[in-house]
Amino acid sequence: MKRFYLEITCQVHGIPAEEVYDNLADAVHDLTDVKDQDLGANLAEGTFDFCLTVDASGEAEALGRGLAAVRTAVHAAGGSTPGWEQHFRRIKNVVRPVEPVPAC
Repeated sequence: MKRFYLEITCQVHGIPAEEVYDNLADAVHDLTDVKDQDLGANLAEGTFDFCLTVDASGEAEALGRGLAAVRTAVHAAGGSTPGWEQHFRRIKNVVRPVEPVPAC
């Protein structure tokens, strides 16, 4: 297993970003299957940046785990997971391996 850093940017539509930010930030904080999770937002543009690290065997698995975490956060924040794409559209993904820290 390797550790991967992900940034998944989504744009909210159909509802004001301000209405979901607090609940979504709490839900991201409560995620348990990821590490170092954080949420950034540009409320004027309606975009949310989900930043997190996951353990996976490769980039595709890491992205899948990251997307599942984002979907879990949206659901926990009161969003409906069936058809979640109706309100959140992915506009950017970044997946990169985290370099091991050399032993001192």
